[in-house]
Amino acid sequence: MMQESPLLYLKPVKILPHIVDTLLLFSAIALLFILGFGLLYQGWLLHKVGLLIVYILLGMIALGNKYSRSKKVAAFVAAVLVFFYIVGIAISKTALSWLVFVL
Repeated sequence: MMQESPLLYLKPVKILPHIVDTLLLFSAIALLFILGFGLLYQGWLLHKVGLLIVYILLGMIALGNKYSRSKKVAAFVAAVLVFFYIVGIAISKTALSWLVFVL
């Protein structure tokens, strides 16, 4: 991405992110159905699914061919930050994510 590697143009590199993102999204939606959609009961899970969609969109920008290098780098950095926020939500089971451990 940042070095314009020829590996970015290989077919598995173009297909695999879509497969992984689809599996993540389906598993998150299945978990919503299993635990219920209640915002008061599973608000952390709704935040997690919403951020997963943001993560997927940022990944599409970071790996896309029609964006400038600066946009790709900014999207990559944002995607990494969103990923760590999602991990914090998964660990703490609250939308506050890592702030739970600080406060």
